This record gives sequence, C-alpha cells and structure tokens, in this order.
Amino acid sequence: MNRWIDRWLAGAAVLLACLVIAHQWTFISESNLLTRALQNSLHVPAFAVLSYFLAASWKKASVIVVLAISLSVALVLESAQIFSARDASLMDLGSDILGSLLGVWVARGSRVGQVCGTAVLVLVTVWAPLHVWRSYLERDRNFPVLMDAGSASSKLFSSNSDVSITQIEDGGREMLRVCWSEVQYPGVQMVEVVPDWSAFETFHLEFEIEPAAKAAGEGAVQLTVAVGHSGVPGTSVYVPEDFPPGWHRWEIARNALDKDAATISHLIIHSSPEHAGRCIRIARAFLD
Repeated sequence: MNRWIDRWLAGAAVLLACLVIAHQWTFISESNLLTRALQNSLHVPAFAVLSYFLAASWKKASVIVVLAISLSVALVLESAQIFSARDASLMDLGSDILGSLLGVWVARGSRVGQVCGTAVLVLVTVWAPLHVWRSYLERDRNFPVLMDAGSASSKLFSSNSDVSITQIEDGGREMLRVCWSEVQYPGVQMVEVVPDWSAFETFHLEFEIEPAAKAAGEGAVQLTVAVGHSGVPGTSVYVPEDFPPGWHRWEIARNALDKDAATISHLIIHSSPEHAGRCIRIARAFLD
C-alpha cells in the first residue's frame, strides 16, 4: 500500500506540474471561451493535488488543519491577483475549496470514497470545458445558420434582455422570443461565430415584431445588426433599420458587414432603450 501511495504521489506531482504549465499557457495564449473554461476548471484539480499531498504525507494533521492550509494558499493566490493582470474571483476561491475537499476525501477516505472522490474530481474538471466544446461543435454543424432557437442553450449565446423559447402556431417551429430590456443596447449576441463568411453573399434575418402592449408604445421598432472583427476592439460595423409589427425577412449584403474581408468575431442583434418592453421573435439568422 505504501508503495502504491508513493507512486500515486509521484504521479500527482507530475500532474500538478502539468496543470500549472497548462494554466499558464492558457493564460498567455489567445483568450477565448474554451481557454477561460480551462483556466477556471484547473483550480479544482490543482488544489485537490495540494490537499492530497498534505493529507497523505502529514498523517498526524487533522482534516481541519489540511483544509485550513489549503484555504490559506487559495486566499494568498487570489489576493495576489489583485496586483496582477488577472482579477481575484470568489468563484475561483470556491473552486479551490472544492478541490481541497476532494483531495482530502481521496487521501483519507475509504476505498469506495477514493474511487468516488476521483470520479467527482474528473467530472468537475472537465464539465465546463466540455460544455464549451459542445457549443463549438453545434456552431460548426449549424453553419451557415448563425442564430436560432437552439442558440439559447449555447455557451456562445448571451443577452441582456428577457429571452424565452416560443413556437409558431401553424408549424410548431421553435423561435427565440426576446423582450427588450431598458438598457442602452438591449439585444442578443453570439460570440466566436464561424469567422469566414467570404463564401456567402447575403445575411438573412427572419423575425416577427410583435404588436406593442400599450405600456411599451406603438409603431415601428428599430433593429440593428452589428458585427465585430477579430483584432478590432468592440463592434465595428452597424446596419440599422426600422420595422413595423409583423413578419419580416431582412436581407443585408455580406459586404456591408465584412467590408475589409476580416474575420468575424461576433454577431449582435439589438434595439434601443426607447423600445424597452417591445418583443421580437427570431426564427433564424443565416447566410447564403
């Protein structure tokens, strides 16, 4: 058993070194959703290895002492980030604590506990990166469709307004229903879209402007399709237009969105604060 523990500890040391290298590599490399998910998920196994080392090699130390040391290390590291390019995070601290608990569980638990603790550790570590990776696969599979009802569950999708899934009565087709919030640019966004749109000529947006409730005002609603380009801060191209209530298919020449033939980084469909409370149903945004 001691020999097995020694081997496990040696393997854990190698694993810890690999995790540190991977963590630093993902930080200095180009940042995207996947690298950020990896950075966050690595907190758990790193502190699991630390607490395992303490609990397995320092037999006389109680679980409370081991956890206190691990928590102290976590607090020091998170506090130090205030003075660096990275920001301290309560979520990261929570991941550090979870990793410490799992490491102690594996080191001091029964045989079944060790297996269960290791399984939980693996699951917690890979869950967020796998979710992002699945979103990438769905994005690539759906292209040239850029946004539809299925986008609501993607890690690439976000909104500052009230979003729900609704259906067309005659066909049962699902759509995104978005009710604009009272913010500067109420809208929906897809980040890290497939970047190369050069093979297509037209951007299409199929949608319905719902009739206005009395409190939300009446008349046409202004929509803006905006895109950002890789390497260019913020959003670089905006195409606005007003639409009355009813069904619409908005067509925009791809060149109007990609004048410099740069790669596309994100797509935004937004309105303005004066239309807060108005609702739109988006069937899909796509290229052809």
